[in-house]
Amino acid sequence: MISPVSSEILIRPARPEDAAFVADMFYLSMGKLADYLFENAKQPAHTLIKKLVTCNAGRFGFEITFIAEADGEPLGALVVCEGAKLDSLNLAVVPNIFSVMGLVPALRFLWRGYALPGGREAEKDEYYISNLGVSAASQGRGIGSH
Repeated sequence: MISPVSSEILIRPARPEDAAFVADMFYLSMGKLADYLFENAKQPAHTLIKKLVTCNAGRFGFEITFIAEADGEPLGALVVCEGAKLDSLNLAVVPNIFSVMGLVPALRFLWRGYALPGGREAEKDEYYISNLGVSAASQGRGIGSH
């Protein structure tokens, strides 16, 4: 059995120096969806996500990402925003996706995202949890619940 976190968990806004960890948590939380969206890209999905996070690209940005940490070590990441901001965050990804992926892979990514079933992710008056990832070493310790 994994023991709970022994020290106090701090939740703080993500910073640029968290980009690699945030990218790990994005990829972890997206699972097979990341591989589907980034299919046929010249680089692995994780690498492309890290580049988008480094660019602070809309849905992949620091303004809506929070880090859970204990003793200065990151344990997990949460991406959350007001539903009213989703459209602008999605649009903010577009220019970055072309510079990160190139023309054809970016168009494929955008098409795959557009074609996903399910409709609107959140209404304008709702708060939306986009991604929640907890590092493998910290799973089972109540980080996500915290």
